[in-house]
Amino acid sequence: MPPRMMFRLSQRPKGLEFPSCALCNQGTSRLDVVAAFMARTFPGIANSADSAEWDKVMREVHRVAPDLLREMWIPPREMRQAMWSEGIFDRNLAAFRADGPIMGAYMQAFAAKIGFALHYEATGDFVLPEGRVQVRWFTSSDVYGGRLPPSLLASIGAPRIMQQGKITSQDSFEYGWGTYLERPDVPLYYARVREAFAVAAFVVPDEGSLPFPKGELATFAPGDLVMPLSDRITVG
Repeated sequence: MPPRMMFRLSQRPKGLEFPSCALCNQGTSRLDVVAAFMARTFPGIANSADSAEWDKVMREVHRVAPDLLREMWIPPREMRQAMWSEGIFDRNLAAFRADGPIMGAYMQAFAAKIGFALHYEATGDFVLPEGRVQVRWFTSSDVYGGRLPPSLLASIGAPRIMQQGKITSQDSFEYGWGTYLERPDVPLYYARVREAFAVAAFVVPDEGSLPFPKGELATFAPGDLVMPLSDRITVG
């Protein structure tokens, strides 16, 4: 975590590698595909190498989540209006729907995967069976538009990057952790992928310690990531 396929030309620096059973690796690979696809939606394709990678990832998305692209489609006029409302007038760019239940299910689960992984990186311990991870993910509009909650960035301090010699994750992947300012007993984990999306994950020892009501944020227990996916935000 993060998966190699999420990096341009698969140039992933070493680090953030965690022990996992074969069932978990196989069961969560579909999440990696969708996250790799989302990573390439912003800032988009810059050259032929990017284009070739895009085609490869799109084939994988069609294989693991064939209904996702249909859910994301926006009629051209509606798409342009959405972009203009964000101050984006470049006709080489496009917009898509990111609030559908299929997208929510995949990105919530991927955010939880990051939460489980960063908790292990920070503490050396797995989340116990009775533990829970609550997550929220943020779209490129949130990231690019500077709409990440100030309390999130204040809680984690200066983000970290991965580095292996001259290869770094600068501008591709950053992460960090700290304690949630509004609940100092709750660890908070953060990651940002390019300007395409970001995730926040809260890890607690049991369901009674959740910082938010179930349904307000997506809530996961260990083992949930290999179960059938569903949109876990039901409030709001």
